[in-house]
Amino acid sequence: TSKVLIKSFPFTTNASGQATITFDLSPQVVYLKLNPVPFLARLLSLDLNTNSTYVFQKLLLGDIDPNNLINAVDYSALNTKWFTTDANADLNKDNLVNAIDFSFMNRNWGVVGES
Repeated sequence: TSKVLIKSFPFTTNASGQATITFDLSPQVVYLKLNPVPFLARLLSLDLNTNSTYVFQKLLLGDIDPNNLINAVDYSALNTKWFTTDANADLNKDNLVNAIDFSFMNRNWGVVGES
């Protein structure tokens, strides 16, 4: 019932944003916190008593610093990466930090992630 870190499960997604995670935990209900940079964190409740497939909501893009809030700190961090190929700042993954990346950040301006 409490939100205490039990274990971390690093993973990567394919081009479609899909990933498979195998939990080596005893059957129980757990919270899963997704917190990949540069996205806001998402907290989900999973029932490990079942062998289920979960489809998670879309993660919100733009948390560069990462403090789980998209604000002027992220804007400043993105601004220092202007016209570079920095992977964390290149929000649309076109290999160049430019105005398009700022527009992606602006879509979620002021939004706070889950904790």
